Amino acid sequence: MAHEAISDLRSRAFEARSLAGRTYMVICQFQDSVSVPPHVAMGMVASCVVK
Repeated sequence: MAHEAISDLRSRAFEARSLAGRTYMVICQFQDSVSVPPHVAMGMVASCVVK
């Protein structure tokens, strides 16, 4: 499966489980290598409100 297809499936899975009016936190758990901090430690987090 292509990388874009996997990302698309994850987006749709989140959308399908989201409830209107709720706020969700998005946290990036990637880490490029063991010698650098994980993305979340560098502030790669966001919140979104489902409409």
